[in-house]
Amino acid sequence: MAVLIIAGLDTGGGAGLKADIETVSALGEHPLPVLTSVTYQNPEKVSGYFSLPAEVVREEIRAVRGHFDIKAVKVGVLGSGEL
Repeated sequence: MAVLIIAGLDTGGGAGLKADIETVSALGEHPLPVLTSVTYQNPEKVSGYFSLPAEVVREEIRAVRGHFDIKAVKVGVLGSGEL
């Protein structure tokens, strides 16, 4: 089974795509990460973030949706209202 993960990247490594990929993998499933934003953070503070354009995120999803048997979707930080 494939799990589409739509989320941001936490530079501190404690959350976001990295944590979601580890969780999905530990459950024996195939993670399909879609990057929405990049945060500038550490365990104590979020300094800021950059959101990818919505069209880039749409293209990431289009690239995998017809090639994998996606059984679940996990949505995390989107980064913008448009996303």
